[in-house]
Amino acid sequence: MAKLVAGVILAVVLTAPLDHRSTATDQFGWFLGSWKCSGPGYVSVNTFSRAPGSRWIANHWGPKGGQGGVAYIGFVPAQRQWIYEDFHDDGGYAQVTSPGLKDGSWTWTGPYYTPEGTVLHGRIVYAIESHDRYDRIFERPAGSGFQRTASDTCRRF
Repeated sequence: MAKLVAGVILAVVLTAPLDHRSTATDQFGWFLGSWKCSGPGYVSVNTFSRAPGSRWIANHWGPKGGQGGVAYIGFVPAQRQWIYEDFHDDGGYAQVTSPGLKDGSWTWTGPYYTPEGTVLHGRIVYAIESHDRYDRIFERPAGSGFQRTASDTCRRF
């Protein structure tokens, strides 16, 4: 009888439609936890957590004792895309979107508004390299493609 009940529960789970309300933690949840990101002359900590009382994931980021910010990440069903709303302590703001995880990477594109009022456009790729590492690649538009401007490596700790 227990095997029958377990089989019925498994069948229901496997055939249930995807509930986008849980998608943020189901798909982007791999990032939950703390990460040390470092590149040439730069070290930052990113801490991804479930935003209390919501379906969003929050990312508190920045160098120890320095300027950082907080971002909120989630899936918006009406737009059929992921959003990453990034609020910088200095007043800057990024509003990037992604179609989601594809071939082991999240690709985010959209504008960054500097505190001085300039609008910059670009792309950020989060390339998952292993269970405890992802690389970030920062790019700007160049001709018909993109040019790498910076990159770093993030490791879970």
